[in-house]
Amino acid sequence: LGGNSLLAMQVTSRLGATLDASVPVRVLFDASTVERLAVAVESHAGAARVALVPQARPEQVPLSLAQTRMWFLNRLNPGSAVDNIPAVLRITGPVDTDALQRAVGDLVERQETLRTIYPEVNGVGYQVVLPSAEATPDATPVDVDPAGAIDAVREFLLRGFDVTRETPFRVALFRLAENEH
Repeated sequence: LGGNSLLAMQVTSRLGATLDASVPVRVLFDASTVERLAVAVESHAGAARVALVPQARPEQVPLSLAQTRMWFLNRLNPGSAVDNIPAVLRITGPVDTDALQRAVGDLVERQETLRTIYPEVNGVGYQVVLPSAEATPDATPVDVDPAGAIDAVREFLLRGFDVTRETPFRVALFRLAENEH
């Protein structure tokens, strides 16, 4: 009496945790007495979700549907930049290039997708997750003439990725002047 759906969810969650059961909220509403609830919950005992734990990877991890699409289209035209998602920032002021390199390395370490390539065997692609040290792009500044900065950025952004050999992530730091990047 006086309950609501949020309280019902809390009750079923606590019941489930205590009894190793997966108790739907509907059961709580359908069982109008404690006795009926006990019977209903008992039928759900042992039905809790299996805990997510790390699993051993097979030697060749198959591609997901999205990866298969990307791999297939990339095989047709590996030089295409159609799937590139560029981001360009202009930075005025000093840049701590060591901190930038560590941040890029940390990002690659945390995100396996950024260090995954899709080689193939017998015409079938599969995933290879590279060690982060091998896959982290070099963020060392490249000196660029300010007059040619737009062209340098455009060339960098429009270069495709061959996903069988390259990770789908790249970084460049173009230095136009000491405090302009």
